[in-house]
Amino acid sequence: MSSARGIRPPTVIVNPRIEKRKGHQTYTEGCLSLPGQLYTVTRPMKVVLQGENVLHRPVQYRLTGWDTRVACHEIDHLDGKLISDVGEPA
Repeated sequence: MSSARGIRPPTVIVNPRIEKRKGHQTYTEGCLSLPGQLYTVTRPMKVVLQGENVLHRPVQYRLTGWDTRVACHEIDHLDGKLISDVGEPA
């Protein structure tokens, strides 16, 4: 399994899943699915993200800060959730 710190765009992660979470950070988020709406969302500060690359080889990323927020936001979409489901109107 490859392991890297952070994600360098563009990156494809097939079947991403969060294996570990640490800490928390609360910020205002927007989403292209809900134009003009902002929500206050609390997410982990650090995560370990696992999945597969486009060659179906296992990958692992240790994410912090902004990268963590983006990954959690996008995984929420894969789970059928929007920021309106996980946050409070800002």
